[in-house]
Amino acid sequence: MPEERLNKLMEELGVDDAEFVTKKLETETTGTALENLVQSGKDMVFAIWQRTINAPWLLLQAVFRLLIPQLFLRYASGPWLEEYALDHGLELFKGKFTQLTLDLTKDAGTPLTLNAGEVFYIVETDPRRYQVITEMVTEDADTDFQVVVEALAPTEDDYIYSAAYNAAVGLTWDSESPLPINSIQFNLTIYVVTGEDPELDDALRARIFSLRSLKAISLGINLFYQKLLMTVAGVNYALLESVDDANATLYYTIYGETGTPAPEIVTEAQTLFNESKMRTDKGVISGASSEAINITVSRNGGGTNDEIINLVADFFQSMDRGVNFESCFLIDQLVDTWAGMVVRVSPQFQVATISKYFVPVTTVLEIE
Repeated sequence: MPEERLNKLMEELGVDDAEFVTKKLETETTGTALENLVQSGKDMVFAIWQRTINAPWLLLQAVFRLLIPQLFLRYASGPWLEEYALDHGLELFKGKFTQLTLDLTKDAGTPLTLNAGEVFYIVETDPRRYQVITEMVTEDADTDFQVVVEALAPTEDDYIYSAAYNAAVGLTWDSESPLPINSIQFNLTIYVVTGEDPELDDALRARIFSLRSLKAISLGINLFYQKLLMTVAGVNYALLESVDDANATLYYTIYGETGTPAPEIVTEAQTLFNESKMRTDKGVISGASSEAINITVSRNGGGTNDEIINLVADFFQSMDRGVNFESCFLIDQLVDTWAGMVVRVSPQFQVATISKYFVPVTTVLEIE
């Protein structure tokens, strides 16, 4: 909040005068026998009394200077801003730690148990460390095997650097404990979970303002434009992503029937909008693009790996475009298809990025 504006609000509240206590004491004692003592400032009793009263007053001023900006959404920060978001049905995105699959080799006939919490790290100046998520016991005869590890930040504050743990292929790896392992590599270009940093205040604030604008748009107007855009051949769904109140511009994303809509479809949709819109409205039409989501299905029982991968693909194809992924619905479909199947799905939840839809990259693992 600008300092001039803050000072004005402090003045309106009547808590802007730092010398309030001193002036009040001088005013109340003027013309009395105490006037000279107070104004001289040499009387110890009055000096102690004045400081005792003045300190809480200064503290109150400081509290108000910190509190006032938090009363306004455009200046709020931290937990205050999170509370505003919750009032609008939104939550701060806390970020995600990277999870990736390491490929390891060992000699045949060598027993090996990797305990949860076992640490592997990248050999670099400031090593990035990753811990084993669940215990894994290999067969003595195994020479090649895999283990899923999660980023292990040194402190809680380092969570903001979670995206930095998205390792590249070809780096040198080692383990912190002496293990009978010949090689450790990260070979896949697909993460089990792609690490993402937590959402910043400015991004959360923008989402709140955008949601406010969306709610301000008449439901009838939105439905009119949605149905209009969906009359274009090849458009499966149209989603109002945001509204710019300053120039009355609506931003729509259109989703293709089987994937990203072709450029000519987007052009046709834009032309149709321009020809049919309300006189004062403006609209920008964009085509959605796909975003890979790494799905890990850990199961005991069920169909073959290919059957499970195909079911996951069909599940995402049937999802409405532009919606978030919740694993419970996919689990229900897997269990309904293969009775008695024990299954876990990771991630449990993932937010759909604006103007994108999910395309799954599925890995099937056996639960020992």
